[in-house]
Amino acid sequence: MRDASHELRTPLTALIGELEVALLPAARPAADYRRTLRSTLDAARQLSSLTNGLLQIARASGDPSQVPMRPVRLDELLLQAHEQILRRYPTRRVDIELGDEASGQRPEVRGNEALLLAAILNVLDNACKYSAEATAPVTATLVPGRHHLRLLVQDYGYGLQAADLSQVFVPFFRAAAVRGLPGHGIGLPLTAQIMALHGGTVRVTSQPNEGTQVWLEWPTLLAH
Repeated sequence: MRDASHELRTPLTALIGELEVALLPAARPAADYRRTLRSTLDAARQLSSLTNGLLQIARASGDPSQVPMRPVRLDELLLQAHEQILRRYPTRRVDIELGDEASGQRPEVRGNEALLLAAILNVLDNACKYSAEATAPVTATLVPGRHHLRLLVQDYGYGLQAADLSQVFVPFFRAAAVRGLPGHGIGLPLTAQIMALHGGTVRVTSQPNEGTQVWLEWPTLLAH
């Protein structure tokens, strides 16, 4: 809870500070006020992103019986996530592979669509964010199976040291190499909780300066 309070306080302090400066009686150029408005908007968006993430964590940590579940097509969900992530990162190339349609196996799981979408978006967002300087695209590959469905998200960005890799599921942890980039360190912890809620798993492998691979795995409807 202390970590959450600190993360909330940082953008809130920035927002209050900018507004206090804007209200000073001294006359200022219009450009200064525009800069202040941009800064306060950024801080407000940061607060919104963080609080949404914390609410999702609380929802995913709650009583599973209270979370509505239904059959969900992961290929359709991945297409939806792909559209959203390209809007967030219009200059990044993100390639998706939906698996072998000829196999006749429907990439379907039982789950909560909103939470599953959040899990996939978290992983794609990390891949895009932490490979901004990489020339190779981020790839997301759906691997259908009779009893399990797997999604592999691969980037070729900063990668992680072994010591950092062991901490990626700790809420608010930020690896040293990426602490200067936007983020709160709640994406993978939230994803892990969502996957556990769905009887699934998440696994991360990484090499410094080579990139990171994140595997999401769910039981199929046939496995239930």
